[in-house]
Amino acid sequence: APAHGGPAQLPLQTDATVHRLTVIPHGTVTLGRHLIRLGAAYGGAQVTALVNGPQVSFHALSGDLIGQLTLNPAKRYATLCAA
Repeated sequence: APAHGGPAQLPLQTDATVHRLTVIPHGTVTLGRHLIRLGAAYGGAQVTALVNGPQVSFHALSGDLIGQLTLNPAKRYATLCAA
């Protein structure tokens, strides 16, 4: 809408980060201090993690969503809920 600046003035998201990760053979990646289980099917694959606060989504290099989760800062280990 013109009142919001229109498409030429889209807001920038500055608090999200993008990470390219390699999954170890057993299906786990390390993201910061967290160990996240994606599943053995992803062992050896490269994935992209989009982190926005505690929300993380994992994508294959093709862009397909693998799954998403909310990180608990009190826990080091997490398991991905598949998409």
